[in-house]
Amino acid sequence: MTAISGALTLLTKAVMAWNAEQMQRIVTEGGPALYPDAHRARIAPVAYKRINTNGVMRFRIEESHNLVRQRARRA
Repeated sequence: MTAISGALTLLTKAVMAWNAEQMQRIVTEGGPALYPDAHRARIAPVAYKRINTNGVMRFRIEESHNLVRQRARRA
């Protein structure tokens, strides 16, 4: 499970880096007239509610266990 968690953390960081690069490109091309400092101070390359940056994952084992049992009964 550690290898999977590490891979997901790496993927998350790659997405954040790509987002930051694209945001920087757009701001640089648009200049300060389109993107004043007050606006740039409030944006970030991470949608913090959806991205797990520290690699800790939690699963509801009971739900998964019940689902596996149901599928096993059908087979």
